[in-house]
Amino acid sequence: MNLQETLAVVDAKSQVLATLEGYVAHCNADYAKWAKVIDTAHEVTGEDPVRLEMYKKFADGWEFKVGRKWIKVVKTSCGQKSVHSFICIEAHGKFKIGDIAKPASWHQPAKNFARGNVLTGDLSRVCWTGAL
Repeated sequence: MNLQETLAVVDAKSQVLATLEGYVAHCNADYAKWAKVIDTAHEVTGEDPVRLEMYKKFADGWEFKVGRKWIKVVKTSCGQKSVHSFICIEAHGKFKIGDIAKPASWHQPAKNFARGNVLTGDLSRVCWTGAL
């Protein structure tokens, strides 16, 4: 791999890492909608303190583990960790950089097809429970 190709790969990985905040915001908004802690203007309301507390715990429980080919998105809820999804950071096989995959296990993504792409903003198959 020459210098230009290496720089292109590093730039693509940086772009994926920059989109993680928006990815988490999308999942948090989906949870808030499900838990009914947002109003019609999509603003978090404080009407029900229990639901608001659950929302805060949900929003604070995100971890990212960067591997060679994938970023593992881990969700902690009620003290238990589970894999939410995987995001591709190195193009391989039928996956492009930024593709989202659902987990097949704790260590591996399902490799049948991509569920969306964080670089293109295609999050239609991603919800608060994970990639569908």
